[in-house]
Amino acid sequence: MAVDDLWISKRTKQRTDRYGKGLRYRVRVPGHPAKSFRTRDAALLAEARMRTEKPRASVAMTVGEALEMWLAGKKGLRPRGYEAAANAAAHVRARWELEKAQDVRPYEVQAWIAGHPLGQASKHKILQALAGAMKVAVQSGASESNPCDGVTIAKGRTRDAHFLDVAQVAKVAGSAAPTPPWCGFWRPAARASASAWRSMWAT
Repeated sequence: MAVDDLWISKRTKQRTDRYGKGLRYRVRVPGHPAKSFRTRDAALLAEARMRTEKPRASVAMTVGEALEMWLAGKKGLRPRGYEAAANAAAHVRARWELEKAQDVRPYEVQAWIAGHPLGQASKHKILQALAGAMKVAVQSGASESNPCDGVTIAKGRTRDAHFLDVAQVAKVAGSAAPTPPWCGFWRPAARASASAWRSMWAT
């Protein structure tokens, strides 16, 4: 039985030294920290809830530690590839280094990546670095799941097309450099010369 009565000895059925002091019932379920409650009903309810929940991670690991393990696996990349991974890891480290892997939540990752000032391509690389580190944490038993799963990066905003009105077009045309005089003579002359060549070859 996972619910213990701390006030009454299970063996002798007599009062214990803790009788009347503190919380009476303690719940013990493997994979969960022990908790104490004032009433038996509350303890039984907590026991039922613990048995349906996944146990907490058994290994303590920070995101920074997992990140270093992930980055170590990238040393076989070409120099530019490894440099890109290291740069992305630096952004992850600045925010998550000291956080315990098991405490990182998906909504926190989503808010962080959405508010990051870099562009869309850089955000993808940064999210890949954090996801890779959290995958290491899951494989090591330090986290129950990867909080990066399902996190999305919004596409960049598309600017609306903006067309000039008549007055703006006239202003642009007026500010343009004037056409050199020789251009007006060259084009008709060039057309006449080309026509003469075609006539000559046709006869």
